[in-house]
Amino acid sequence: MKGLHRKLLLTLLPVVILPLLALGLQSMMKLGDMANRNMELRLTSLATTINEHLNGELRRNTVELAQLPNAEALISYLATKVTGTQKVYMGTRVQRMFHQLLVGNKGFLQLSLLNSDNKELLRVGEGINPFHDIAPSNLIFMQYWAAQAAASDQFNSLMYSPEMDEYVYKQGLRFIRSGPEISRDGEPVQRYSLILTYSLRKFGEMFLKQQVQQGIYLLLLDKSNTFIAGEAPLGWRSGGPETDEISLPGGDYLVRRLPLADGLILQALIPQKLMTAEATELRITTAIWLIISSLILLALLHVVLKRLILNPVSDLRNLMKQVATHEISEISLVLAEDEMAELHNHFSGMLSQLEVSKRELERAAFIDPLTGIGNRSAFIRCLQNMVERHNEQPFHFYLVQLKLHNLTWINNTFGAKTGDRALQLISRLLQQLLHEHILANAKCVCLARSGSDEFIFSVPSYYPVDGNGQDTAALPDANAICELLAARFGQPVMLGSYSIKLRFSAGIVRFPDIANGVEELMEGVSKARRLASRYQGNHWLQLDNEMVQHIREDRWLESELRQAIVGQQCFVVYQPQYDIHSGHIVGAEALLRWRHPSYGMVPPDRFIPIAEVSGQIMDIDLWVLDQACQCLGKLTAKGITDFRLAVNASGTELSNPAYPDAVRSTLLRYDIPPHRFGIEITETAIVELDEVAQMTVRALKEIGVEIELDDFGTGYTSLSHLTNLQLDVLKIDRSYIMQLESNPKLVDSILQLADAFSLRVIAEGVETIEQLKLLQQKRCHMAQGFLLSKPITEEELIALLFDDSLAD
Repeated sequence: MKGLHRKLLLTLLPVVILPLLALGLQSMMKLGDMANRNMELRLTSLATTINEHLNGELRRNTVELAQLPNAEALISYLATKVTGTQKVYMGTRVQRMFHQLLVGNKGFLQLSLLNSDNKELLRVGEGINPFHDIAPSNLIFMQYWAAQAAASDQFNSLMYSPEMDEYVYKQGLRFIRSGPEISRDGEPVQRYSLILTYSLRKFGEMFLKQQVQQGIYLLLLDKSNTFIAGEAPLGWRSGGPETDEISLPGGDYLVRRLPLADGLILQALIPQKLMTAEATELRITTAIWLIISSLILLALLHVVLKRLILNPVSDLRNLMKQVATHEISEISLVLAEDEMAELHNHFSGMLSQLEVSKRELERAAFIDPLTGIGNRSAFIRCLQNMVERHNEQPFHFYLVQLKLHNLTWINNTFGAKTGDRALQLISRLLQQLLHEHILANAKCVCLARSGSDEFIFSVPSYYPVDGNGQDTAALPDANAICELLAARFGQPVMLGSYSIKLRFSAGIVRFPDIANGVEELMEGVSKARRLASRYQGNHWLQLDNEMVQHIREDRWLESELRQAIVGQQCFVVYQPQYDIHSGHIVGAEALLRWRHPSYGMVPPDRFIPIAEVSGQIMDIDLWVLDQACQCLGKLTAKGITDFRLAVNASGTELSNPAYPDAVRSTLLRYDIPPHRFGIEITETAIVELDEVAQMTVRALKEIGVEIELDDFGTGYTSLSHLTNLQLDVLKIDRSYIMQLESNPKLVDSILQLADAFSLRVIAEGVETIEQLKLLQQKRCHMAQGFLLSKPITEEELIALLFDDSLAD
């Protein structure tokens, strides 16, 4: 194989190395021209920059000058006729205004106000001589103005200022005093002039910076070759002949002249040694590159020949021997690309592609594409790692689950794109709040989007002390992070072109105090978050031992709830609703109760959330619907036809497309007119309705049943919901009724809103005579509460209705 190796190397060496050497030599010959072109491009770019800067400054100065005649202080100063007041008070205000303008613009040197006689009334800035009625440079400027553009109200000129001993730019603006008194006093029109003196020092500073950085001398000349700004090399004089090269005591220089705005010229003096050094450096670099490239190519050529030709041939020979002697049963993949190994190469490429796809799928499985942070699977994996590390070295950390409550409402009202912006905003805020934690202890910090509107993250609950025995800098713990987030969302945030107030709830657990396993941690933090969501506004709750006991009890109640209906532990009670003005019972709300054999009465606000989370709420809602329709059928059979019943429908039921058909079939089974039956939905459910739920509500409305909005005032219902869902009844939440005597305006507003939408109103939680009287005065339609009647059984309801009819 050594003979084959040497022959191939000698054959390919001239083909590879000689073209490279020829290319390198040709490039070295052109390096001088390249250096010259490079310098020309740099100078042209610099001239363009200076032009743009100069023109921009002049335009900005013109705008600043144009605004001054409209300034209230200047108008008042020019309108004041009393000389003493004008000089002492009004003049001081104008001078202060001029001074603020000069301070705010570092290039401004002087600002003067002249009357029509070219006498300076006010002047502020550098080089002011109080013994002169007008600055010498301003006098010359006014003469230029009169000679060159007397009819123009604006004039600019580059000139030498003797009082400042430098070339400056002067910009003038002529104006007529404004103000309503002009038309009253009959005096001739007074014309005034503003002269702004602008410094060219910054160009000298810019040129000096270029000289330090690149070794090039830049000079600013006027059209007569008079030196204006810059720092010239030793021996250079302005006004000399225009040549491409110049010899000075410091050496030989190339001369390049580039035109600028207003007749200015940028002259660059480039040391010959700089150009020579640059070309020499390029040639040396190119030579080194050629040598290194040649050596690298030789080494690569050796490796390529060995791997692509010699090794495959040798391996193939060895494989053939091994196959012939039955030493192997499988042939490993080869990397050669000849015909003999083409099948092997295709298979190798396929395996490589599969590996890449596997990695991409794995990344997609653990990254949320919208926010760019991890997803639930990634967080579970991170959480498992932290729990396992705790077994080796105990430590504590917080786990926080956060839910954005009004995301569905944002999507439905402003569009899904706005909802995506809300999620991305929360993701960025959480990353910012966790940044310091990541720097301090990255292994204990995880952040992920765990659901469509949920985020979950972990932060350490303590840090080790540093080398001086001091506690590490205090970083916000889980509660502090939630507090910072609540403060941020206390005001509306901009999502695209919409200003929206976000609302969240969060649950917090501490590991390992409350739970010591991944499943228990996730369940605990979810429970804490659900408990926090019961409160209005942005609220968070940290799980404690009592809540853990509560969770265990909820698990037990969940298992018991499955047998509650079958075991006849659940029953329905009815809370009558009275017409406030007639005093008669006009309807009732069907309420579910659960009497457990050993636990006793389980409060509805305890087992209803359990039913919703476990998915049992749908069966329970249908059972209550059947019981209510059965009761209403009995009342109809007894001749009570002017009475209506309403049942509550959970958000889960509203998202069930089959729910309207179940309502229709139940009403038909008991021969109930739809208008005598109502479906109560909560305000929170309305805000979070998705498209399927909205269609469900419309389908219920088409059946003919009445749609009632329960607990109105506790959520964020928009007027569009009141219109689109075609509601029939508003139920004022009992919290507003409790405040009726101290703050009646809230109820007044709801009644006015209901009247505007032609909705009937039921007041919930009426408990005092004073509340009832106030509601009568405000012409509320109906009321329910313990003052009128507590929830009663079906038999008690029938008896109460008969007593009410006999009272007529």
